[in-house]
Amino acid sequence: IKWKPGKDLTNGLLDLAKKIYEEDKAGKSDQKSPAKEALVNKLDDINIETVSFFNMFGYRGRYITAEESAAAFTELEEERKAHKEGKSVDKEMDDDDDDDDEDEFEIFPNADELAVAIADDLYADAISYFQENEQLKMMSDMDFDDDDEDEDEEMS
Repeated sequence: IKWKPGKDLTNGLLDLAKKIYEEDKAGKSDQKSPAKEALVNKLDDINIETVSFFNMFGYRGRYITAEESAAAFTELEEERKAHKEGKSVDKEMDDDDDDDDEDEFEIFPNADELAVAIADDLYADAISYFQENEQLKMMSDMDFDDDDEDEDEEMS
């Protein structure tokens, strides 16, 4: 987000997070940098519970591989299917002790939870609605085709 001078609601946190992202992308993720030090200092000075909503756009989360992503997606789909069928789902609680280092540079640590909550609340079953709409369009188109055929038969 390009803020006008003096209007940055993130107080510079978003810019620092972007600099750190660019450094990590360039392969300097293990090195200390002025941007990392400045971000840690700013995060120490603020109350993380009162940060701006716009800080969410600086959230990166941890790096995951394509295989990890596919496995997690499959597990999530199975949980949702079981939940819809009324079955109780016992989730294993992971120890997230290894994630502490990754949160050191997060300017909105719970952004992933917020994004999922927004998606589930605002767009619950969005795919179903889309597919249902497409099916209705196809049925409507078929009705028009049938009407055209009926008119052709009547004219004969």
